[in-house]
Amino acid sequence: MEKNETPSRVPARTPVVHSYDTQAHRIVCGAPGQIGSTKHARDVTCEDCLERLGMPSRSTPHLADEGDAAAAH
Repeated sequence: MEKNETPSRVPARTPVVHSYDTQAHRIVCGAPGQIGSTKHARDVTCEDCLERLGMPSRSTPHLADEGDAAAAH
């Protein structure tokens, strides 16, 4: 590597964390197994689980409605 070269960086991949339904004893989106799952919705990164939970996707920014912004003031 040359003195002025910067090392190439590989973007870090966020591990997929599924939502685990403790009452049904399964992952919400139907993925097999319990590896990489949590019962805490705030830690979920699986897009299918988030959709089924009715939560905004983490891959797209959440934009507040005009009504939400007015209520905050």
